Amino acid sequence: PSYLVLQRQYMVILHLCLSLKTSQLAQLTLTAVVS
Repeated sequence: PSYLVLQRQYMVILHLCLSLKTSQLAQLTLTAVVS
């Protein structure tokens, strides 16, 4: 079914967004600690 594919894509996109946010947060905390 097509909705399964959509759900799978949604999960992948969600995972990508989450990892991007966590990496950005890590960079922000690193720069805050260094400065």
